[in-house]
Formats: sequence, C-alpha cells, structure tokens
Amino acid sequence: QSTWGPRPRDPSMTSQLAHLVSYHDSIFNTFTTVNTTSNILSLIAHVLERRHGSEHDLVKGIRQLAGGLGASAGRGLVPGGILADVYNGLTGDWVGGWKSNGVANVVKWQSWVLTGYYLAEHTAWVGTVAPSLVAVNTSRLYMISNRLWLVWVVMGFVGLALRFEELKKAAKEMKALQHRENIEAIKEKRRILNLHLIRMFLRLLPAIQWTLTSTTLISPVTSQFLCALDGILGTYLAWNGLGTSAPTLKQIKK
Repeated sequence: QSTWGPRPRDPSMTSQLAHLVSYHDSIFNTFTTVNTTSNILSLIAHVLERRHGSEHDLVKGIRQLAGGLGASAGRGLVPGGILADVYNGLTGDWVGGWKSNGVANVVKWQSWVLTGYYLAEHTAWVGTVAPSLVAVNTSRLYMISNRLWLVWVVMGFVGLALRFEELKKAAKEMKALQHRENIEAIKEKRRILNLHLIRMFLRLLPAIQWTLTSTTLISPVTSQFLCALDGILGTYLAWNGLGTSAPTLKQIKK
C-alpha cells in the first residue's frame, strides 16, 4: 500500500526533488529503486558480454556492481520491512478500505508469509557471510524463502481477484443509481489494479523458476528482464501514488 502521495503537478525541479526525497522515505521504494537498478545493470552486462566477452573489464565491473547492489537491496529491509509486515499482519493496516473479509484476510496473510520469507532469506544470508557465527543449511533456507515468495505471489493474484469482484459489485450498484462520478472512480481503480495484475504476472515465472532445482523454465537473463520490468512498473505506480486501496466513492444522499 502507498504511504506517500502522488507525483506533484508542480514541474519545478525543487518540487520534483522534494517528492523524490519523500518517495525514498519508504524502505520499500528504496528497495525497488536499488533492486531494479541491479537488474538493469545485469542486463547491460549481458549485452556487453556478447560483444566484448565475459572477461572484459567493463563487463566484469558492471556485473560486480549489479551483484553488490542486489545484495545490499535486501539487507535494507532489515528490520523495517519485517516489522512493517508483522504490524500489518496484526492490524490489517494495509487493507486499504476494502469491505471484503477475503481481501483483509489475504492482505494479513501475505504479510505473515513475507515475514517468513524475510527470516529465511536473511538467516541464509548471515549463514553465507558469517558461517562461523551462524551455522545453517543456507541452500535449504534460500529454497524455503523462494517457495514462500511464490506463495506470496499466488496470494497476490487471489487478493486482486477479490478486489476486482468488489469493484464489479460496486459498479453495478452505481450504474443502477446512475452516479457517474463514482462509476468513473471505479473505472480508474480497475485500470490501476490491472497494472498491479501485470506486475504479478511479471513476477510469476521468476518466482516459479527460483523454486526449481533441476528444471529450467526461463533463463537467468529472462528472469532479470522480467524483474526489471516489474521494478520499472512498480516505480511508476508508487511514484504516482497508484496503490491498491479501494476507490474513494462519494456518499449517496438518501
């Protein structure tokens, strides 16, 4: 859910810079920026490798930079990301005004699934960089985190389907009342949710691939490409304040 406002209409550099600063107050937005940059750099390195070879200094340097950014992105979610999801799991703070109990349950359980993902992934990371401090089966923990991520993505599809269903019922009611302003608000929210649905489809194949040990569904380059597109679309949605909250409808006077 978006906790920041939409992009300001004032085109001045100071106004846009102020929005950029407030945008990155969110650790999740910062994660998306850094992770997307990492994926884009990996794709650039792949293109350059085909021309210069894998041992070229430029190719190796860009890959090293991409790897460092990718590794640091996830670390930035500790402890804020975990605490935010725990809080939402307890309170449903990110339900966003939807009336459906199904939406509320999915939003809360997604946070608990993501909390498990964070714990498994970060414990595996500590076990990788400091094995003498934390002796764990890192491969198993990384696989657990990958499977939890896939569960989260599937739940995302369910949550969006429930939101679309609630919008369908609201649209039917507003059409009967001939409330054009609310009808337009519902149409706009449906458009925004369709963009979030595209994000889920961009995440699906990489999420499946990361749970497979001996089968190649998509190549690493394809995975990075899909992840980069997901990050770019996510940045557009977040920058413009286009979240998944319920539309604000005007009260009908009886």
